[in-house]
Amino acid sequence: MEFPRNTLAKVSAPFKHINITRGENGTLVIQRPSLFFLSNVNQVTLVPIAPLLFQHANDDTLTAFGENQKGKITFAFNPIWAKIGAYERVSWYETLWVQLGLILACGLLFLSAVIVYLILPLAHRWQHIPNKHRQAASPLILAGFTGLLNLLFLISLPLSLWLIGIWKLVYGEVDPID
Repeated sequence: MEFPRNTLAKVSAPFKHINITRGENGTLVIQRPSLFFLSNVNQVTLVPIAPLLFQHANDDTLTAFGENQKGKITFAFNPIWAKIGAYERVSWYETLWVQLGLILACGLLFLSAVIVYLILPLAHRWQHIPNKHRQAASPLILAGFTGLLNLLFLISLPLSLWLIGIWKLVYGEVDPID
């Protein structure tokens, strides 16, 4: 996949994944995950013209595939647009849905710490626990506050990157050429 590997822009890489599946009559179909924040790219159909070389069904754009030393297809060149671009096959744990699942799991973990932070003082009052026994709750309160800060970070970082634009953050504001 074509993306910056050593800058903050690498967090945008999972949102550029594509799915290549078999179509009818030996064709291949390229689709992008349909999430609300991705640009809408129509489905692309590729027609075989040579081994590892395909042509887009609706224009003259060519797409090539590359193999590794074991003969497995691991690269796709120019699969969506008629520009130079390379995509690399990713492992299952690098796919968009696994990454979003990990973010959701971390978010739920941090949310549980916040819930404990909010409910613990109410539970102590309801059970009429004296103040001298509440001192043991201070580590739980600290854990809840830490969970709240982590939850705020998990929500605000992707939201700010989406609102600001990842490329503006990496490269700054670009003035138009007159």
